[in-house]
Amino acid sequence: MHDPRMLLPTTRLQSAGVSLLLASGCWLGVVPPGLADPPAEPAAVSAPASTLMTLEQVRTISALQEMGSLPSEEKTALRRVSLENSQLKDKGALKVLKSGQEYAARGADPETQTLDVEVLRKAEERFNLLVEDLAPSFSGGYANRANVRVALKDYAGAVEDYEMALRLSPLSDDAWVNWLNRGSTLIALGQPERALPDLQRSVELSKAAVASGANQAEKLSLLGRGSALHALGRWEAAAADYGAVVSKAPSDVQPFWLRYGLELLQVGRTQDALGIVRRVAAKFDIEPECQLALYAATNAAGGERGTAEAQRLWSVAPGEVKQRVAELDLAQRQWPPAAADAARTFLRSVASAWSSGE
Repeated sequence: MHDPRMLLPTTRLQSAGVSLLLASGCWLGVVPPGLADPPAEPAAVSAPASTLMTLEQVRTISALQEMGSLPSEEKTALRRVSLENSQLKDKGALKVLKSGQEYAARGADPETQTLDVEVLRKAEERFNLLVEDLAPSFSGGYANRANVRVALKDYAGAVEDYEMALRLSPLSDDAWVNWLNRGSTLIALGQPERALPDLQRSVELSKAAVASGANQAEKLSLLGRGSALHALGRWEAAAADYGAVVSKAPSDVQPFWLRYGLELLQVGRTQDALGIVRRVAAKFDIEPECQLALYAATNAAGGERGTAEAQRLWSVAPGEVKQRVAELDLAQRQWPPAAADAARTFLRSVASAWSSGE
């Protein structure tokens, strides 16, 4: 198992992995490539990059397998190669892998939500040694290095490594993770149009992963695809993905619910949006973005009564919260345009009274 055991600041969508803050209120896991120990197999054999399938070929093969259209002999051969390239048996290489994972865990602390760049560089050096010298066909080496590169904000390097992991192990049981991580990193690079096909593949593969015991697979994949759809301005589709995740655990309010509420506000489902953001604001009551969403949705939802209630909520808010709300950059936080307009409308309505100290 090649779990890199590291976290960036996260709201604990999972207990291990790397997380990216892709947008306001929506933490998306970049998760470890190994979710279960596969059966023991011979150590991976070296496979020059020039002999591997391209990423698009991997995408096609993966889709054919899912549809049951991949010839059995080809499927068997690719599964064998994928499994071989997912294993590491050489003791020296295993020692380097473990060392890299330990440095990675120390370099990204999930409790303090801090990064130690120097320690992460040491982790990257271990994984460099692994993939460049000791085990160049071990897909987990690339996936582990990619996760460290995400933490170091080397997103382009991480994308390349996730791609290499997919090319080496195209039909591995945890391929959905590498598709998810590559797509999530492309979003961080500002390339949601490239990210969407990867995240679509992750969603499709995650259903089988859930059946195999990876319970978070579909949830994380849907959140990833929702983030790409949001970045592309496909609000209805994004809301559908977030809503599907919410429906799986309707009593477990999470930060990404804020994004869901904003999508609903964007598409005109104002009452539904209000119901969601009320619950988010109640749980995260000192977070200014959650409070602003509550004010905006309340103001937009109920005519004069809604306006009065929004202003009442504002009047009892602590001064520090009001100040932080007023300082929010909604464009930087990627609020949908209609939701941002609703927030600005509300803030204008209370600006004069607040500035005069009423």
